[in-house]
Amino acid sequence: MPDRPPPNGVRRRSSRPLWLVSVVLVQLTILVVLLEVGAPLLHQYLFDKPFSRDALFADLTAGAGPTTGTLRRDAETADPTALPTAQQLLHPYVGYVRESVEGEPTNVFGYLGRQPVLKRRRGHLNVVLLGGSVALHMYRNAADVLKRALVRGEAFSGKQIDLATLALPGYKQPQQLLALTYMLYLGAQYDVVINLDGFNEVALPFGENLPAGTYHHHPRLWHTYANAQPTPEATVLAAQIIELRGHQAELRERFGTSWLRWSRLALVVWKALDRNAEMRIRELDAVYRVAAAGDPRPLGPQPTYGEDYGPYFEEAARSWMRASRAIRGLGRSHDFRYFHFLQPNQYVPGSKPLSPREMRIAHVDGYPGAPSPFDHAFKWTAETGYPYLRAGGRHLREQGVNFVDLTMIFETVRRSLYNDLCCHLNAEGYRRLARRIGREIAKHSAARPKPAGRESRPTGTRSSRENGSSSGTERRTD
Repeated sequence: MPDRPPPNGVRRRSSRPLWLVSVVLVQLTILVVLLEVGAPLLHQYLFDKPFSRDALFADLTAGAGPTTGTLRRDAETADPTALPTAQQLLHPYVGYVRESVEGEPTNVFGYLGRQPVLKRRRGHLNVVLLGGSVALHMYRNAADVLKRALVRGEAFSGKQIDLATLALPGYKQPQQLLALTYMLYLGAQYDVVINLDGFNEVALPFGENLPAGTYHHHPRLWHTYANAQPTPEATVLAAQIIELRGHQAELRERFGTSWLRWSRLALVVWKALDRNAEMRIRELDAVYRVAAAGDPRPLGPQPTYGEDYGPYFEEAARSWMRASRAIRGLGRSHDFRYFHFLQPNQYVPGSKPLSPREMRIAHVDGYPGAPSPFDHAFKWTAETGYPYLRAGGRHLREQGVNFVDLTMIFETVRRSLYNDLCCHLNAEGYRRLARRIGREIAKHSAARPKPAGRESRPTGTRSSRENGSSSGTERRTD
């Protein structure tokens, strides 16, 4: 029986719109699946690094913030400060210490980890680590590696390693010396003192203090700390940086607490947005550092250097050596072994074959963004200043200091280890560094065993020979 026509004025409802919606939904589903499958390729293209959902997810959910100043943020090396002087408290003896932040509290002395006034106990080895941000990040990422390397040595076998740190971002001599001296004054008893430094001593004054008329031996950016009333321009820039940090936190919250965190594509999109914000912060931070200095006014002596700045690097290396010898002297009077390590840096010629990833994120010549003047200063000062430091290290060894030059530690390593335009490493880099430091200390200590029962002896009773000094006199080079 044929269909009857609908009554007048009534149209039969067409199924065509429903069919179109179904087609669109299917196409969108296919597109999403293709994008999800292709997310690793997009990640490889954007970041020149193999895709790892676990690594991206860990980075997304990490509570740590950005690295100090212009340095990029990374979950492996993060330091929760938004500006070079943020989250820092003025200190009467060491320039500044660190304020506690959410997720990473400091001890009562303003340093990370356990309180550093350690007392000797039988069966324990008290170790303190000095230096700047590279030393601090090694403490964060590879403290267990350092401990294992130490106890594997014959001299420390069976000991429980109590490791503390007095390292903070931007620390440079004499801050390591003064921080150690202050803890000894408070009664700390150390068995081993490790100093990992060098880069900050030549790079930071040139890029931060000297342009502002601040004495290069003062703590970094001392003009900013001393300027009680920031300039209007600096205030605006600081507000913009803080706003961008807030935007990053909002993105982290949005992607990290919703269903988006399970999507590979969403993780790649978040990483790209976060990196773009970080690059903008780098640009603002470079301007902020100059604006925060306020009206130029001399702070401390105003030495003059030649156009090649050779005298500056000579003085920086001599001062660095004097501080190291002073720590060795404290070791004699306070019964600890002192080990000084020159940290590696990617800009030292021939020190590492840089991977494509490292050239993109850790070298000013390959960085996709616009490196700041401070980044270029890092490169130039490392290239120019490290020969002075390495020569100074050889003199320190001649004078009896347990000095090890780690500049070439990555000379044959092709894997990506450097993580930013300054000097910092990824987690694997810090593990390699800690392992080498622990082995060097254990090897040297095995050659000079300590007498039995030393835990009960008062400080200041060990001979200079046990501290690694070949004689009671030292040849002066400054």
